[in-house]
Amino acid sequence: MIIIKLMRNKRLLKQFLYGAGYMIVVFGFIFLIYIVWLKPAPTCFDNIQNQGETEIDCGGPCQPCELKNLVPLDASWVKYFPAGNQTAIAAKINNTNIRWAADSFTYALDIYGVGGNIIKTITGSSFIYSGEIKYLFELLDADSKNISDVKISFSDVSWKEDIEFPKPLLTQVRGIQTQASQGGGVNVSGFVLNNNAFNLSKLGIVGFLSNSSGIQISASRTELENIPAFTEVPFKINFPKNFSLLNSQTATSSKKSGSPASTFSQADPTKTEVYVEALR
Repeated sequence: MIIIKLMRNKRLLKQFLYGAGYMIVVFGFIFLIYIVWLKPAPTCFDNIQNQGETEIDCGGPCQPCELKNLVPLDASWVKYFPAGNQTAIAAKINNTNIRWAADSFTYALDIYGVGGNIIKTITGSSFIYSGEIKYLFELLDADSKNISDVKISFSDVSWKEDIEFPKPLLTQVRGIQTQASQGGGVNVSGFVLNNNAFNLSKLGIVGFLSNSSGIQISASRTELENIPAFTEVPFKINFPKNFSLLNSQTATSSKKSGSPASTFSQADPTKTEVYVEALR
């Protein structure tokens, strides 16, 4: 009986070993098929640190980790102002990345009506240098009374290192004057100097009017093209006719009537703001 049991145990052991070996061969074959034909190739979007990446999906053959971790463009504010039967829209946007600029990006301005629904979307494109604050401007063919809010979003940002898209030298602005225009309204004029040893293809100049309390009441924009190196050129920004200038006469009459010295249609010439962006 003991001999029979030993023989049976040896037979079972052999069967077990043969079965285990067979399973190892089968699983090995399946694993080989997976490795050779079925396993996905490493990519820069598989959320795995592989193929010599410095961090997950960046560095090595993938995009630089600094580029992957860039701070997105954002807007400090978006404002809209009455411009006759139109609406002037301005946005202050920021690029807080010190070593990275965007030589192009797309923006969308969603305009909301008084009912809270989107009544129009304006799209445009621009650029922004590293660590820069700049201003976007659009003129909407709609009455500001029909608008409740404006929101901005960004897409298709083409990031470049600052050495690939460097900011031109600071362009000097002087002689700024805020005056009433002959046909009504207000214009802002002055001179801008190209301080660079090369021509500038475009200068965008955005101006803001404010009342005596420093509250912005209007915005407008003008462009200059092909500014030669080390050359000073004049500029003029025209504002809508529904704005006037606060002066000693209007201030005196306001005091006599008991109304505030400045209204939302009267611009204080001493509080005009002008911002210039240059494109090489």
